[in-house]
Amino acid sequence: MALSQAARQRIVNEFIPRYPSKRAALMPSLWLAQDEAGWLAPEAFEEIGELLDLHATDVASVASFYVMFHRRPIGQTLIEVCENPSCYLAGSRSEEHTSELQSQSTISYAVFCLKKK
Repeated sequence: MALSQAARQRIVNEFIPRYPSKRAALMPSLWLAQDEAGWLAPEAFEEIGELLDLHATDVASVASFYVMFHRRPIGQTLIEVCENPSCYLAGSRSEEHTSELQSQSTISYAVFCLKKK
């Protein structure tokens, strides 16, 4: 079980009534699940989908679209390096600091997780 009973109750009693449709409660439900576990396990997609009457793949596709959701375990300290054009234009030169990293976004250890986005 990816979600605690308290999280399930919060989704049903607080999030769903707050929004005009169950689907609109998806983002806060994902945040809650990630806050509990530190990441979003595939079981969380299924459980959230059941509560919101959505298919697990729909839940997973929303989580995969946003970089702030973690779909695999992360280290205790997350270091994110921005590599998109807007960061570059703002003066970021992340390639100087991350040249040893492969383009496969995440290197994870027990304490640190370096994520390129």
